Amino acid sequence: MICAAVRKKGSTEQCSAKAITGHTLCGRHLRCKTVVLWADANKTLSSKVTRVQARIRGWLLRKRLALAGPGVLCRKNLSNDEDLDTCVESNREHPMSYFAFEESGKIWWFSFPTLWRWCIRNPTNPYTKVPLSAPTRKRLREMWYYHRKRKLPLPLVPGNFDERMRIYWNVILQTFEDYGFGEIYLSLNFTKGDYISILRMIRDDIPVTMRNKAAQERVSRHIKLALASVAPLNTYLLQCAYTLMIILMVPKDPYELAFTMLSAIYRA
Repeated sequence: MICAAVRKKGSTEQCSAKAITGHTLCGRHLRCKTVVLWADANKTLSSKVTRVQARIRGWLLRKRLALAGPGVLCRKNLSNDEDLDTCVESNREHPMSYFAFEESGKIWWFSFPTLWRWCIRNPTNPYTKVPLSAPTRKRLREMWYYHRKRKLPLPLVPGNFDERMRIYWNVILQTFEDYGFGEIYLSLNFTKGDYISILRMIRDDIPVTMRNKAAQERVSRHIKLALASVAPLNTYLLQCAYTLMIILMVPKDPYELAFTMLSAIYRA
C-alpha cells in the first residue's frame, strides 16, 4: 500500500512511497507535524469520480437485468408461481438468477440453472413443450457466458463423458440453427486429430472472416490454450468441444465465427 498523503505541501499528487507496516503513511510523512491526505486534497475530484462510477454501475446492472427478461423487477402476471426444479417461489428468486421469456402472451420464469440444464438437452418450454424462440436461446447463452466471464457459479453438467460431449455439441448446433444455418446433423465421433484440424483452421481463418479484432484476439487465446493442452485423450476431446462452444459466445454476433467453424468442421 502506498502512502495516503500528498507528495508535498500545495500538491494534489499522491505520495508514491510505500506506507510503513501498520500505518497509512510513509516514514517521511509520519514524522511531519501537519499532513495533508490525498483524499482530502482531491475531494472535488473524488465526488466526480464517484458519480461516474455510479453511472457505470447503473448501466452494467441494467444491462445484466435485461438478460433476465420480463418480470425481473415486478413479479406480476407470471404464468408459473415457482421454479420447476428448486420449487422457489417467484417473489423469492434473486434477480441475478431469474430468467423469463414470453410465449403466446404469457410470461414463464425459471431459475437460470434450471432452464439451462433443460435447454441444453431439449430447447423447449418445460411446461408447454413449445420450442423456445431463437432470441430467447441467444439470451440464455449470453447469460451463461456472462456468468463464466465474471467467474459466477455455472450450472453443473453431468460427469459422464458421452453426456458432456453431447451437451457441448447441442449448444454448438443450437447456435448454428439460431443464426440461420438450419438444423445440422453431425457425427460426434471426432478424433483428436479432427479437433486439432478444426481449431487450427478456425485460428487461421478468423483474421479474414471476423471483423471485430478484440473478439478475434479472445477467440485466438481460447484456441491456443486448447491446442497446448496435454490432458489425457478423453479430457482433451472434452476440452476441444468445450472450446468450440465457448468461442461461439465470445462475439456479440457470432454469425461470422459460426460460418467459419462450420466450414472448418466440414473440411476436417
